[in-house]
Amino acid sequence: MPKRGQKDEPWQDWKPVVWKKHAPKTVKEAKARGFKVETRKRIGGSQNLNSKHLKKLSKIEQEDETFVIEKVSRDVRKAIQKGRTNKSLTQKDLAKRCNVKPQLVNDYEAGRTKPNPTILRKMKRILGVKLLGKNIGDPM
Repeated sequence: MPKRGQKDEPWQDWKPVVWKKHAPKTVKEAKARGFKVETRKRIGGSQNLNSKHLKKLSKIEQEDETFVIEKVSRDVRKAIQKGRTNKSLTQKDLAKRCNVKPQLVNDYEAGRTKPNPTILRKMKRILGVKLLGKNIGDPM
């Protein structure tokens, strides 16, 4: 601020500042402040009806086909169990050597997961048993 008796410099702007209240963010807040509020019920609610995910879901609902997710076959499950017991490894030891979680080895032996060729190759190398292709369970 300039001292008394000094002229204002030309680059200084001494215009008054006016503070305005912000607009209400919710319907409840707008009603409380006395604004006129009009609401409409939306068909899709808060969901984006154009999203890819919802389009896929509606497509799946319209289809009549039944889908079966591929699981680990019984031969592969037995081969993993037999190879692991022959090498006297626990599921945890096999998982550590394959660099996977122990739950995944358990899922493979129980047949609850979709077979991943990369993991099956790791197990094949460690157990010394064929897990892919023909002659599953034969020693390598």
